[in-house]
Amino acid sequence: RSQNGLTYRWDFGDGVTSTLPAPTHTYGSAGDYLVSLTAYNLCGDSDTHSATISIEDYAPALAPADESRYADPGAVVTYTFTLTNAGTLSDLVHLTMSGPQWATALSTDTIGPLQPGETATFAVVVAVPADGMAYERDGFVVTATSALDPRDPPVAAVGVVTTIVNAIYEADLTPATAARSAYPGDTAAYRFHLVNNGNINDTYTATYAYLSGSNWPVAVSPAEPFTLAPGASQAVDVQVTVPLTATTVEQAAVALRLTSSGGVEATSVMTTGVKCVPVSGPSFRYAPAEPLSNLPVTLTAGVWLGTPPYSYTWNFADGSTLTGVSNANENVQFTHVFTTPGDYRVVLTVLNCFGTAASNAAHVLSVGQGPEIPTSHTAYLPLVLRTW
Repeated sequence: RSQNGLTYRWDFGDGVTSTLPAPTHTYGSAGDYLVSLTAYNLCGDSDTHSATISIEDYAPALAPADESRYADPGAVVTYTFTLTNAGTLSDLVHLTMSGPQWATALSTDTIGPLQPGETATFAVVVAVPADGMAYERDGFVVTATSALDPRDPPVAAVGVVTTIVNAIYEADLTPATAARSAYPGDTAAYRFHLVNNGNINDTYTATYAYLSGSNWPVAVSPAEPFTLAPGASQAVDVQVTVPLTATTVEQAAVALRLTSSGGVEATSVMTTGVKCVPVSGPSFRYAPAEPLSNLPVTLTAGVWLGTPPYSYTWNFADGSTLTGVSNANENVQFTHVFTTPGDYRVVLTVLNCFGTAASNAAHVLSVGQGPEIPTSHTAYLPLVLRTW
């Protein structure tokens, strides 16, 4: 205010000026400012008056201002915030939260009064849904509003938080173990079930590996990679072929492995054995066609069907027997010497894993006179006595 002043110039101390007689001014921040007023009259005279004023402010500050976290389905995530009174006046702060779709709880709704520079903490707890899908997200905004600021609207600080569901890769293959038996030449069939227990689409590839025993042929279906949605399942079929030459002492242990693009692996183990086929169709031939005594006869045996190994037992009807074991079902050779001419009903009995269910073959061999086996003789020399 001045007398005889016609024009005015205000300097508010923050770089802003005014030529109004009675201006209003809003300071952008708290602090001490030197305010000067210069008045001018018609004669060109001027006069300046200066004064320092202190600007106060309410200024709640919230940290973090923006945060994102990943969490597993069903997890509970706690976010801790720090509230600071960054103003120059004691303040009481009200807390509000908006936006969450998941279960979310604010630990308190009022903090203070806080003196300038004083801090306090509070928490927000978020429950991630147990059935949350991969990368599903939910967010909320926390607003800290000064309860004492008379301005409209009062000053406030905000914190923005986003929670994101982790991708879970998980698979279950059942049954974990399985056992089958098949006849030689047949296949043992297995069916397994794979379930995607994760929360994201996943692609699986089926492979197999021999663990122990024989490396018999294995076929897996589906042979190509396949994709399953969360919760979906797929049947996986495996066929193990038992070779015609397989014996009952053999088996094949094979691991079925389902490997996902997410890096998880599910494994089941199958053990395949051999079913015993009874012996049928034993036969034998002999040579020469006209055997002779004291000379070897070659007998060549075989069976038409049956699971090896085979026990070949001969009864030569001359008081002697012979037994041999072989995995071969044809061209199994034995020899025998008949010492006396005559007719002999030779019986071949073949046994295998089926036990007492034996199968026989018989031929009557007419053995002719063969060469005589020389017998030993004792020679006695005359005893000559000489006297002198």
